[in-house]
Amino acid sequence: MRIRENQGRETPVYIAIRRTRQILFIGAPFGSFFGELASAIESRGGRVWRAVTQGGEFVETPRHCRIVMRRPLDDWQDRIEEVMRRRDIDTIVTFNDALPLSRKALDVAERLQVRRFVLENGYLRPFWVTLERDGANGYSRLPRDLSVYLSPEFSGAASVEHVAFRTGFRPHVKNTMMHFAAAAAMSPMLPFDPKYYGDSIWSQAQGYVSEAIWRAGNDESEAIDRLQTFAKTGRRIFLCLMQKPGDKQLVVHSEYGGNVRFLDEVIRCFAACAPDDAVMAVKQHPLDYGAERCPEQVATLARCLGVADRIIYLRKTTIDAVMPLAKAVLTINSTAGLAAMVEGLPVICLGRAFYAIPGLTFEGSLAEFWSDPRPPRPDAVRGFVAYLKSTSQINGGFHTPEGRSLLTPKVAGILVDDPRR
Repeated sequence: MRIRENQGRETPVYIAIRRTRQILFIGAPFGSFFGELASAIESRGGRVWRAVTQGGEFVETPRHCRIVMRRPLDDWQDRIEEVMRRRDIDTIVTFNDALPLSRKALDVAERLQVRRFVLENGYLRPFWVTLERDGANGYSRLPRDLSVYLSPEFSGAASVEHVAFRTGFRPHVKNTMMHFAAAAAMSPMLPFDPKYYGDSIWSQAQGYVSEAIWRAGNDESEAIDRLQTFAKTGRRIFLCLMQKPGDKQLVVHSEYGGNVRFLDEVIRCFAACAPDDAVMAVKQHPLDYGAERCPEQVATLARCLGVADRIIYLRKTTIDAVMPLAKAVLTINSTAGLAAMVEGLPVICLGRAFYAIPGLTFEGSLAEFWSDPRPPRPDAVRGFVAYLKSTSQINGGFHTPEGRSLLTPKVAGILVDDPRR
């Protein structure tokens, strides 16, 4: 908008007034992040709303930002379009872009030519968060052309430093428990779908309790000792990374649908094609809640194929303890595969991963990978990481005060002020 002033001057003067950003959120990380971010956006002159579909979102969202969307949500797209038009929304932000409500809202925004962002856990963990235009992970529009990352602008760029802060699963777990406690408490007034994130949250909670009990009473030091012995004697250790059951990276961005099919394919190929001195460590995802009974599945299959002495299943060991021992990594599309690539390890992606680009990850078949796991080009990795940091990665975190203090002003600045994004 422009207002013309002509107070006796011969030449009109135009004062440019910036249009107020009207931002709509679909979902957000559990906890206090959204409330703090909304305050930061408003302090910059933006206006922010959030579509609230259940009690956890209701409690986490400041009253003046709530747009309550009661079930049933069969007409979700029509209702979101009405909200966008009525509130003159010019920016939409979703947390995750594969969940049904997020995906449909992004489709509406694209049709209406509304600016779209996807907020996600960082590609470069643990000190980064992803804020990417149009799509993330398997939906990312990152260039698949290696020459982009080999250009001097990125491959020759100085490393972008970050501020480290306290991390860990406990704050995330606490926020998750409080979120779903509120969702359950408010369900008579604002019903919610306990299976929206995959398996029922009640089944997941029961599984996590069982896993916690198992981890408290079991030790994997013997398995690590075996791997260290294998490494010292020159045997090649392949690290196989599992996904969280029901995760959209597994269900939407791969053909496997679950870990069982993935492990069946990998173990059978390992038994048939891997050199006799090769060893494979199967690393369970830290958020696995035991629904697929993978330890039993792996043990049974390895025994039937005669490779039980060459496959080690790690149920609680952290990736930091086993990654230094690995010579190559297999993944569906885990961001831990990207971390391995940054360390210079050969990586094969068996699903649709945003970083699965020739020159970065292995291009051949799984059968070929066991004998010839070629590492990534160091200059390409350097350029790829520099590109990520300059376009979609923000130093900070969702679940601790230290992480949020770094993150919220930067996200608010991008959403309200940055014309490049």
